[in-house]
Amino acid sequence: APNFLEYLGDVGRMSIDMVAEKGEEIVCLGGVQKYLIPCNWKFAIDNVWNFYHGLTHQSALQAGWQRSPQRKAGDITSQIRVPTMNFLGEYGHAYGGPENRETNALSTIRYQGWRERPEAKRAFGPLIDRLPTSHPHVFPNFWVTSPGLAQVSLRLPKDAGHTEIWWFTFVDK
Repeated sequence: APNFLEYLGDVGRMSIDMVAEKGEEIVCLGGVQKYLIPCNWKFAIDNVWNFYHGLTHQSALQAGWQRSPQRKAGDITSQIRVPTMNFLGEYGHAYGGPENRETNALSTIRYQGWRERPEAKRAFGPLIDRLPTSHPHVFPNFWVTSPGLAQVSLRLPKDAGHTEIWWFTFVDK
């Protein structure tokens, strides 16, 4: 088996850096949110990647259940026109989705100040301003909320038909 840093590779480290670059000294808030969902672990993992659940978001937009200030019910054209970026890691890690742009509704409603931190600029280089507003994933079961937020989640199999979700929240001390 590879050592941990080799296993993470560039995409896995980028995913963890999404949380680590949120402030000067990141700490985990006390308590862990836990809940059980009735599905196998693979379904719980696959359903958080934008590669798989993007259609759910688009159908919510078309039905008018999810709206942004830039769009009206049924208008999905502005989201479709946003270029996407995808990073695929050697061991199944993935990070991708719509680029951080004004035409991406998520870019306008999510905290973007972390991108201005010198440490974040060093960690991510010239891609810092374009990095997607979606969710990095370290295979097989570690999921990071989108850039600008600082939560991570584990999807832990309990048995063949149940997965326990654990949420950890990080803040700048």
